[in-house]
Amino acid sequence: MTGLSAGLSVNVSAQIGALSLEVALQLNEGTLVLAGPNGAGKSSLLALILGLRRPARGRISWAAQPLFDAAASIDVPAEARGLGWLPQGESLFPHLTAQGNVEFAVAARHPERSRAERTDRARALLERLGASSLAARKIGELSGGERQRIALARALASEPRALLLDEPLAALDATSRPAVRDFITQTICELLLPTLIVTHDRSDAAAFSARMLVLESGRVVQEGSLAELEAAPQTEFVRRFTQGT
Repeated sequence: MTGLSAGLSVNVSAQIGALSLEVALQLNEGTLVLAGPNGAGKSSLLALILGLRRPARGRISWAAQPLFDAAASIDVPAEARGLGWLPQGESLFPHLTAQGNVEFAVAARHPERSRAERTDRARALLERLGASSLAARKIGELSGGERQRIALARALASEPRALLLDEPLAALDATSRPAVRDFITQTICELLLPTLIVTHDRSDAAAFSARMLVLESGRVVQEGSLAELEAAPQTEFVRRFTQGT
């Protein structure tokens, strides 16, 4: 998976504890779902792409722009890579209001903007995501689904060229999960942002209607649509995942 692209190109190797991780992927338009068992390296791969961990070898680029290149000693800082991130657990600031969390991200992206401009941008994002009514509430006062809306608004506040979502539905209960899943799917489609989503749930993968990569023990073992994986599973995990067992 080499060559220039308008999207995100990743070809990296890294040693993460006992895990030897070697992955190549291409994220252009649309959504790519990354699935795999616990310990397969899914979250570690996101950290490498984001710049939170450093690969031992390889290259990460956006179009012709290298974000990391071991051979050329290029390692663009995480905050300069232009990638939006929604981590597990949201990582929202509990001492700030919902709007304050989004304003913080706007300020990090545009420190030159006035307080009034940051406020206007945060309010516009919350309104776009149907969360205006949550603006003045503290994070501890929000439900899991409401927190995910604020976390997504904060990720979008950085005006990313691609989104990386790490199991965005894992912490939600069965009641709120379908609505938040639909909301994330609709938002991604409307924004037309290339999006990489880590999930361990077949229902989520089916709802995102995306190309899938399955990662096991640090390696991509299968790639294709959910239907293609279900028709010809190449590992026991893929068989169980596609059958929802």
